[in-house]
Amino acid sequence: MITFETIYQARSILHNLIMEKWLSQDVFSAQWWGIVAIIVFSYIFVFSIIDKKRFTQILLFGSLMAVSITTYDLFGANFGLWGYNVRLFPVIPGVFLYDYTVIPLYYMLIYQYSPNWKMFLVWNSVFAGFIGLVFLPALVTFEIMSFRNWLPIYQSIAPFVFGLLNRAIVLGTLKAEKNRLHYAPSAIGSLSPQPAMKPTENDEIKDNKDNPTDK
Repeated sequence: MITFETIYQARSILHNLIMEKWLSQDVFSAQWWGIVAIIVFSYIFVFSIIDKKRFTQILLFGSLMAVSITTYDLFGANFGLWGYNVRLFPVIPGVFLYDYTVIPLYYMLIYQYSPNWKMFLVWNSVFAGFIGLVFLPALVTFEIMSFRNWLPIYQSIAPFVFGLLNRAIVLGTLKAEKNRLHYAPSAIGSLSPQPAMKPTENDEIKDNKDNPTDK
């Protein structure tokens, strides 16, 4: 019977191996500095040109992309389809370069510069293809990442699909919020107490005609 204690001990052994490798081989290596350079450059570049007027919705889209791709990455790494040979920090998987930087940040720019679905579809396809055909194969070449029974080109599918879904979620949320703000004032106004109107002289004459008194 496999108990939690058995799994915990195995994880402890794995963590110790990763920590030992990270301290002796990864940290401050050429690949490690390359990861640091890509992360620092990406954050400075993207946040320097991001549209400050739409910052909240663009950041929301980027956050959804980060959550989506991190979940996908966790499944793939845990099933042994791919792994990170060099990590920024000694954690599994190495999420900081791919999940928290390249995918969410540059998809934020795609969202910003795509005013309609047609434009977004074009740039989404281009960037997803770049990920699978250029970026990830480069990580394999520099021994930062490796794949098992999986090809880098397959990685183009996930960001492409997540990009479409998350853009639809953000636009749907913005539309719902706009409708809520549009109907809220009229709804509140209809529930507000209105002052009683003072009867006019004509109203009094009409009431006397409708209700004559006995003489």
